[in-house]
Order: sequence, then C-alpha cells, then structure tokens
Amino acid sequence: MVNISNFDEELSSVRQGVQSLQTSVNRLQSSIGSSYNNIKGRLRQLSNMWEATEMLRKVDRFLKSLSKLKAAYSDHTLTALDLNKAALPLFELEEMLRDQDLQGIDVVQSEVAFIKKTGSGLRSASKQQLTQAIQTRNQSQIGSSLQVFFNLESLQQVVHQIVEQNIHKSQQLMHKTFDLKNYTKKHATPGTISRPSNSTDQSAVKSQFLTSFNTMLEELHDLHVQIHQLDQVLVKKKDPLTLVGFESVVRKGDEPSVLGSYWIRFNKSFTKELQSVLRAPNSMIKNMLLEEYPYILKMLNEFVSQFKGLLPAATLDASASADPTEQALEWMRLTVSDLEREYLSGSYSRLSNRIQIILSKIQPPTSSNTDGSGITHQDAKLLSNILSQELNNSRNTDDDRLHAHTLRNVNKCIDLICADVENKIVRVPNQYRLEPNYNHNIFNAGLYYAINKIYDVVCVGHSGQHSLQSTKGVQQLARFLLQPFFEALQQTSGACLNRMFDPQALHDGSYLTDFESQLKNSKRILTVLFQQLKSVRSGTIISEALQDSARNLIHLFVRNISTSTVVNDDDGMLLIDHVARFERALSDSLWDVDQIDDWTSYKMIKGVKKLLYARYAVGMESSQQNQLIQDVVKGDLLNTVSVVNLIMYHRDASDHLTKLPHEMMGVSVQEYNKFLQDNHSSPKPIYKIQERCVNEIDEEKLNEKMKLVRDLITSNLA
Repeated sequence: MVNISNFDEELSSVRQGVQSLQTSVNRLQSSIGSSYNNIKGRLRQLSNMWEATEMLRKVDRFLKSLSKLKAAYSDHTLTALDLNKAALPLFELEEMLRDQDLQGIDVVQSEVAFIKKTGSGLRSASKQQLTQAIQTRNQSQIGSSLQVFFNLESLQQVVHQIVEQNIHKSQQLMHKTFDLKNYTKKHATPGTISRPSNSTDQSAVKSQFLTSFNTMLEELHDLHVQIHQLDQVLVKKKDPLTLVGFESVVRKGDEPSVLGSYWIRFNKSFTKELQSVLRAPNSMIKNMLLEEYPYILKMLNEFVSQFKGLLPAATLDASASADPTEQALEWMRLTVSDLEREYLSGSYSRLSNRIQIILSKIQPPTSSNTDGSGITHQDAKLLSNILSQELNNSRNTDDDRLHAHTLRNVNKCIDLICADVENKIVRVPNQYRLEPNYNHNIFNAGLYYAINKIYDVVCVGHSGQHSLQSTKGVQQLARFLLQPFFEALQQTSGACLNRMFDPQALHDGSYLTDFESQLKNSKRILTVLFQQLKSVRSGTIISEALQDSARNLIHLFVRNISTSTVVNDDDGMLLIDHVARFERALSDSLWDVDQIDDWTSYKMIKGVKKLLYARYAVGMESSQQNQLIQDVVKGDLLNTVSVVNLIMYHRDASDHLTKLPHEMMGVSVQEYNKFLQDNHSSPKPIYKIQERCVNEIDEEKLNEKMKLVRDLITSNLA
C-alpha cells in the first residue's frame, strides 16, 4: 500500500514536469515559427530583388550595347572600321533579343525594329564591301570585312556563299560561251535560231566565238584569283581578341581548303560543260572547237599556266607529289583528250584533200598540148602555206604531243606531194637544152619551185625540236630536178674553157668570149626557169648547186691557166686580164647571190689573180709572196693543188725547178691536165708528182717560196 501511495506521488510529479515541458515547448515553438516565417518572407523578397536586378542588368547591357551600336552605325558612308565596331554590339543585341526575359519590356521592344533594320543594313554593307574588296584584291579590306562576319559568328556561312556565288558565275560564263544562240540571229519564231548561211557569216560567228571563249577564260581566271585572295586571308587572319584563326572556323577536320574546294568543283563544272558540247550531235560549237583546236588548246594551256602559284597544294590527286600546275595541265589534257583525238583523226584528211585539189590541176605538156598546165607560183605557195600553217598551229600550242602527231601527218602529205611531182616530171631527150623558151623546162621549173618552196618554208622554216622526216626526200627530189640543168651548164661552159689550150684562142681570148656568152645565156635560162630566186639564200638547195658549179668551173679554169703556155711577161699580163674577165663573168652570172664573196672557191680565183699580178706585174718580196700564197690556200685541199700547180708553171727563174710536173710524168701538157681532172676529187697522186718536182731542187737552192710549196705538199700528204 505504501508503495502504491508513493507511485501515485511520483506519477503526479512526472505529470507536472511534462506539463511544464509542454508549456516550454509551446512557448519555444511560437518563438521559432515567427522567426522562420519572417526569414522565409525576406528570402522571397531577396529573390525578387535579384531577378529585378538581373533584369535591370540585362536592360542596362542592352541599352549600353544599343548606345555603342548607334554610335558606330549611322546612315552616312560606313568604313570597314565602322562596320567592325558595330558588329560586336549588334551581335550582343541580337542574342539578347532571343532571351524571353526581355519580352514585353517597353524600352527594349521600342528598339527591336531599329536593331533588325540595322542588322540587315550592316550585313548588306559588309557583304558589299567584302565583295568589292575581293574584286579589287585588297587583302587588308578583305580581312576587315571578314572580321565583321567573325564578330557576327556567320563567317563560315558567308565564305561558303562567296564560293557558291563564284561557282555559279563560272557555270553561267561557260554556258553562255557554249550556247550557239549567242552568236546567231533569231528567226521570227521564238525558240528557234538561224545558222550561218555562207562562209562570211561562218567566219564572223567563229571570230565571235573565239573572242568570247578567250574572254570567258579571262573571267574564269579572275574568279579563281578572287577565291585565292580570300583563301590567303583566311589562312593568315586571326581574331585579335580570342586569337582564333579564321581558317579553323571555316574549315573543319579533313575538309579541303576554300581554294581547294572551289578548284575541285570548278574542274568538274568545266569538264561537264565541255563534254556536253562534244556529245551534242551536229553541234556548230563542236565544229568550231575542232577547226580551231590548236588555238583553243593554246588558250587553255595559257589559261592553266596563269594559275602558277595560285593553286592548292593538292589539286586532282592528293597523293601525288607533282607540281600543282603540272597536275592542272594534266587535268586540262584529260578534259580535251576526246576533242584532240577527233581533231587529229581528221587532220590528215583535211590536209590531203586540199593538197589533192591543187595537184589535180597539174597536167604535163603533151603532143596535143605542148604548154600543159604547170603549177603556178600561187598554187606552189598555197601548198607550202597549207603545211606550214598546220605546223604553226600545233607548234604555237607549246604542246609537244600535238606537234608530234601533226608532224607525222605533214610528213605523209609531203611524201604525197613528192610522189605526185616525181610522176609528173617531163623526161624527154634534150629537155635541159640551154634555151629559155623550152616548154618542158618551164613545166619542170614550176615543179622545182613547188618542191623548193616546201623545202624552204616547211622543212627549213620548221626545223627545231622536231625534224620533218620527209626533208631528205624533198632535198633529193629538188636536186634531181636541178641536176640536168647544172650538168649542162658545166659541160657547155667547161668546153669553152678547155679551148684555152688552143694558142690562137688563148691569145685572142675567144675561148673566154664564148665562156662569157655561155654564162649570159645560162643566166637568162635561170631567170626564166627560176625567176622566183632573185636572191639566193645561203644553205638552200639552189645555193648549194650554184656553189658546186662555180667551184668546178673555177678549179677547171685554174688548172687550165696553170698549164697554159706563157712565153713572156706580156702573155702573163694577158692571162691576168683573162682571170679578171673570168671573175666578172662568173660573178655576173650568179645573179644577186649576196654570199658569193664568202665562197672559198670564189676567194681562190681572186687570190690567183693576185698571185699572177705579183708574178708578172709588180715585184714582190719573198715574205709577201709567201703570205699571199697562204691567204689563197686557207687550208683548202683543192685550192692547195691548184695554187701549187700555178706556182710551178708560172715560176720565176730563181725557183730552180728542173722539171715541170708533166715532164716528171713524161706526158704532154694536155695529158697532164687530164691527169689533174681525173684526180680532182682525190688529189694525193697529184701531190706526189709535185713533191718529186720540188725534191729535184738542191737543198741549197731552195728559196722561201719553194720551201713553202714543199711544206704545203708535205702537210697535205700527211
């Protein structure tokens, strides 16, 4: 009972403590709740204040950027610097307008129209300035304009637009150039065109097309240079604030550069446009390209060559290590390969058809038509001009492969001409009589003129890197045509000179009178037969034939005067006069040959005259005589034979010759002269006879002149 009573007391005590604690808790809860609600309210106020401040900060930033934009951008003429300054605040304003928080704010909404108008104007002005800078190739201006679009974060888009724009322009240029409607008159019916009706119209259309084609290439090159300038600026330019390179913004990863991308697309466009022209049936543009292919190829090669230093490192084949310009040239060759094959396939036919028309007009003289239809000078020139023009066209392209193919076609045509001429040569007895009015000579002379014109204009005129294989055949045919005439010239003139051994003819000079008459007649024949050769150029076939004839006549004359009978000094003076007459006759007959004074044989006859003059007319010291002999000989083998023979037969008493060469051989003078003529080309036997004559002289009696003669003989025998 006691324990229960104690328990009630303790329970009552606990209840009182709980009530006291509850009271304290209630008091504390009331105090804390009031503070929490106060703090919560203040936090909400603070959040509202932060949002208001943030809004004010955005509005303030908006107003400051707007102020900067208005300060930098106005309606007056804007420089690149003005646009650059305005680009940054404009971009910031446009970014802020995309923020929904500024929606509905009056101060912001009132400026939206201005910002949009300003953005449009600034972009338009910047694009215009960039376009102008690219066209004028002003890299500094290009960089400033690109900086504007970098600040507007639209650099990649603008650069791609410029590339697309230039590609589109190039395609339009090509399409316009290859469109026949731009060169022909339209009918009344819309959509139809009139083709040229005659050669004059066709020539005019072709001229317009070639001019337009050349203009197109110039403009295409200018478009490429614009992209090259743009690419250079992109590579070098960096943003001054962020140091970000412009190329890294435009070019991503392994993409080609702006220039490389443009070049690849241009290649495809050009190839596609040209192939479409070549595939078109009965295309007049295609025909003009074929007719003027060498000129077209030259323009294209020059067009590609202008890109040197303006191409990307890899053009067609990124793995190739070749020079970009060489790769571009190879691309151009591949592009026009179909056109070139078609041009070359028709080249020989085009040439041979024109040549056959001319050759068909040549008809040799017959019994019924003694004059025949010889080739005119105009047709002969036309033949050479046809071939020469074809070679000039291919050579001017600086394309070795095209020129080599053209050479083969020209060789075939020259062979065709030579075969036709050889078949038409008149071969009748005495056809080369020295008569100016002989018809067969006139006809054959016309053939010679045609062949010589081809040799002179085509073979000689186009000698160089590639030689014409037909040159040798042309030379042989020309010599074949000339040979009978010059043989007759030498035979008739030589017969006159051989009359020198007649004492009467020698003393009265009748042999020389006949020789002069014969050369005058020969000159008249040359003038009639070869009237086109008013001036013979050194190195030509006719020049070589004239030199051969002159050399043979000169050596024959010197041989004859060497062994002619001279009784006294008066006869020697007469002989000097004959030499002078011979020299004049020979010079006059080789009409207008400017190089005659340079011929070795012609120099010798003038030297022989001096030697005879020194022997019979004036006294000359031994040293002077020796110098004169050396000047006449000049190391020429045949000249040495003739001069030594002359000295021996026209000797001084002091020369102490015991036997003359014909006496050493035990034959007559005429027989010795024949011996000289027979060994003219290989004079070693003559030197041995002359050597024996000199060796007969005692060593003590050898004068300076005979010592020189001995040295000349010994050196030539060696």
